[in-house]
Amino acid sequence: MARPLKDGVDYFSLDCQMDDEIKYIEAEFGLDGFATVIKLWQRIYGDKGYYCAFPRTVKLMFAQSINKGVNFVDEVINRCTEYGIFDRRLYKKYGVLTSSGIQKRYAKMTERRNLFTIDGRYLLISAPKNWVIVSNNSVNVDNNGENVGKNTESKVNVESKNGKRKEITTTTTESAHARESEGEAMDKSPPTTAKVAVYFENSDPCFDSMSMTFSEAQKFVAYNAKRGWDCLPDWQKAADLWLARIGEKNGRKG
Repeated sequence: MARPLKDGVDYFSLDCQMDDEIKYIEAEFGLDGFATVIKLWQRIYGDKGYYCAFPRTVKLMFAQSINKGVNFVDEVINRCTEYGIFDRRLYKKYGVLTSSGIQKRYAKMTERRNLFTIDGRYLLISAPKNWVIVSNNSVNVDNNGENVGKNTESKVNVESKNGKRKEITTTTTESAHARESEGEAMDKSPPTTAKVAVYFENSDPCFDSMSMTFSEAQKFVAYNAKRGWDCLPDWQKAADLWLARIGEKNGRKG
């Protein structure tokens, strides 16, 4: 199985002329304060890239790594949140370190990556096109507020090579089942490739990477665009069958 791409980056740029906020940190805490901010940036960009979780256990290890006490690290971080170096609300609410500036730089550094997921709770900027926003176990597709809900299992009968029919366990989303049970009309408009890729990832994450998922979504969209979307009762059911056939082809047991 291919190794998944990491979220973080290997390096980040550092301006020769620092902002006044960094100068305030250095004026109050000396070079140790300045170095602490740089180390925190390294941790953020090297971890998730656009944020890093910073609970007390992580803080203890970080303080030890820079040969400082936890109180010193707390004081520097608190002052950074006052100056806007890190977002104060997100640090207080979730215990994460990030800022709009960090996210803008991360977006620039990853603009050539394929589709990948971002935790919407920590988002402070307008998401680029290659960011799929995930929040509270749901996915916001194309930043349009449409959610794909939690996964539920279903059974699909497919025909194998020897002509026999076999029951395959697949997953579909709760939101789709909810709309069906309530008798609401399903969305019959042709989906975007990004929307199909997210549906594949939530329904049956059997691909080695998000780029492979996106590639399979492109095949699905191209195939159905050629045969005509009007012939489908709804594209999610067609996607479930598509995934079931892939599972059958790969020899996956139900």
